[in-house]
Amino acid sequence: MRQFLASLAVLLLLGFPARGDDTADWWKNYAADAKPVTLPDGKKLSLFCQGKGTPVVMMEAGLSAGGITVWRKVQTAIGRVTRTCAYDRAGIWNSDSTDGPRDAGAEADDLAALLKAAHLPAPYVIVAHSYGGYITRLYTGRHTQDVAGLLLIDPSEPHQIARTIEALPALAKLPDLGAGLKDCAVDPRPEAFVPKCRRAVPGDVPADMAERYRDSQTPAAANAMMREGAAMEGLSSQLLDTEKKSLGAMPFVLLNRDPTMPFPELAQESVGAQRGWLQMHVETMDLSSDSQLIVVPHAGHNIQIDRPDAVISAVTDMVLKVRKARK
Repeated sequence: MRQFLASLAVLLLLGFPARGDDTADWWKNYAADAKPVTLPDGKKLSLFCQGKGTPVVMMEAGLSAGGITVWRKVQTAIGRVTRTCAYDRAGIWNSDSTDGPRDAGAEADDLAALLKAAHLPAPYVIVAHSYGGYITRLYTGRHTQDVAGLLLIDPSEPHQIARTIEALPALAKLPDLGAGLKDCAVDPRPEAFVPKCRRAVPGDVPADMAERYRDSQTPAAANAMMREGAAMEGLSSQLLDTEKKSLGAMPFVLLNRDPTMPFPELAQESVGAQRGWLQMHVETMDLSSDSQLIVVPHAGHNIQIDRPDAVISAVTDMVLKVRKARK
């Protein structure tokens, strides 16, 4: 592993800021232009693209009922630089639900099928948040020739729960979030569960889209998240272990949350958890000989929401680097 200081840059990323009207425009354009793409197995996944040019930036969301909407503050700005696409995995928003496996390996195969069915030209710059890092690392390892660059935003890491509890045993006492998802995944959902199964509508969601956002918190979405989460520490982590390989000199950037900002859900264990989280990300730097770990000030786990300028700048820099390498 390269030395820590060589792999870690603490930067206040500026440039390519999201304009004030970008989020409202994103919702309007998403409502009008998101389209279903049929995969070979028959299920339809909702895809939304903006902009023109190559390399195509393909974005993978984390474990969230928000799905594609987590990119609302960054996609329009990146779309001014190149073709930029995001999609909802099976069960989320407008995408079909499925009884098939929901481990990261199966979802990496869905991503490959989607890119092919949508006729998006390779090689891609792949961008992923949180759990999306599981999926895109597997996709990139399986289709290295089709990936020009990989950017992970505060990504989940293999065996992260077991590793964190081993270092901080008190965290084993935290409530099981999967139990709540199981209640929310019941269809039809009992009336008593409806309020607790609907997340608050973010303040930047336009009034005419608020009800649609609330309605997206469906039993199918809860079921998809529950099944993804259940596989994370088991099969999905095992696949990352067994399929791990060098990406050569592929450009690889990892954005890490600000470690001075607390994990509110972890209370007094926050400092230790932050240290362990960063250490797992440092260890990931050996995926490529051209890697950089960037700590983003004033950003929690959802860096694309807290510091969209940082994500926009990092993605734009990678796109320009890929284009320059082609010349």
